[in-house]
Amino acid sequence: MKKLTIVLTAFSISLSSLAYADDNNLFSLKNNCENNDVSACVTLGLNYYEHLDQITAPQAVAAFEKACALLDYQSCNVAAQMYLKGEFIDANNEKAATLFSKACRKDNKEACLSLAKMRLDGFNDEFDLNRAIGIFRRSCDDGNGDSCVRCGSLYRFGEGVKSSYSQAQHYFSKACELDAYDGCAEIGLMYEEGTVGKKNFDKAYEYYLKACDGNSAIGCSLLGTLEKNGLGVSRNLKKSLMSFEKGCRLGNLKACSNVGYFYANGIGVKVDYEKAKTLFEESCGKDEVLGCSYLGEIYLKGWGVSADSIKAKSLFEKSCDLGDSVGCNMLADMYKNGEQIKPDYLKAVDLFTRSCDNGNSSGCAQLGYMYEYGLGVQTDLQRALMLYSESCSENAGLGCAKLGEHYLTGKGINRDREKADALIKKSCSLGSSLGCEKYFKLRETR
Repeated sequence: MKKLTIVLTAFSISLSSLAYADDNNLFSLKNNCENNDVSACVTLGLNYYEHLDQITAPQAVAAFEKACALLDYQSCNVAAQMYLKGEFIDANNEKAATLFSKACRKDNKEACLSLAKMRLDGFNDEFDLNRAIGIFRRSCDDGNGDSCVRCGSLYRFGEGVKSSYSQAQHYFSKACELDAYDGCAEIGLMYEEGTVGKKNFDKAYEYYLKACDGNSAIGCSLLGTLEKNGLGVSRNLKKSLMSFEKGCRLGNLKACSNVGYFYANGIGVKVDYEKAKTLFEESCGKDEVLGCSYLGEIYLKGWGVSADSIKAKSLFEKSCDLGDSVGCNMLADMYKNGEQIKPDYLKAVDLFTRSCDNGNSSGCAQLGYMYEYGLGVQTDLQRALMLYSESCSENAGLGCAKLGEHYLTGKGINRDREKADALIKKSCSLGSSLGCEKYFKLRETR
């Protein structure tokens, strides 16, 4: 009934006042519609739409198009939506745009908004970009939260308007207030990335939690990442998995990739390489790059499959080139460690740098390691210490372990046994094998 309720609302016809037709009445409605009775065409279309399938859908859209030709502009809008979504009919963006345009010229707000969405998504380039942006602004001002989200994205990325983080924050905040929960997720991301001042993981967590509670798929995915990494909230892998699973159910492919990561590594669940591989393949097949990175790891390590370093390298290259810092890290590790390929420190440094520049704290820690030992770069201990410190503040286990090591030995920094103990303990709690090794050695020497 959900589809029909939407259509009925659009036509301002209540469920109680609409009588669905039997075969005789359908025959009468068809005759009347053919004789240009617009109300008969609308009612006929609604009757077919109530039981939408491959047989009724073409008849429904034909009735709405006939009503549209008879100047019922909301029928133009409904027919256009059917062509746009491909509901049991072949999707046809050109027909959708033509029908939306006809309704929009008569000030049908829904049609204008849909046409504006098509314009911004790359369809119907004849529709003026400035007009499309103006429609979204007005729609947001009228209380349409989804339009506020779109306005925020336009200002954040400078699409058709001058980039402005303050304007993006304004629109995302308004969207969140209107319970358009993707807006809550987006403003949380701005706090996480530090585009609205200093990085603020506490604020990011607050917004992600609201977004996920409101069934925002991206909100759940981002929430799971903070819970996984212990940023803005105590590290909680059980909650993290639950958030990722919810995000995956809601359709976020990155969340699905993270669910696969938990199964591949046996975090809070029994190891299930087959399930992990299936999730990674589904995500990667739709160009969700984190899934490609994790799929590459499965082939590199031979988890449930025959080890295949060539395939792993190819997947890491794909994901890294498409901007996934995890893929860059894994590829850099191959070059750094000479894992079934010739070692190349210069390439490793370049890849760790790309990862670090994209905000990956593990990549920053690894880059610090390269600077400390002069691998592919000139030795620079102070830069290494800075990278360790910054990465540790964002819970990179290696960064904490290495920084703690330097506080313990006094190499390049004043010795501080108390700080060293705390940092090494933290690195172990974050799952760093190096940190745990050092932590147990410290305990033995006490």
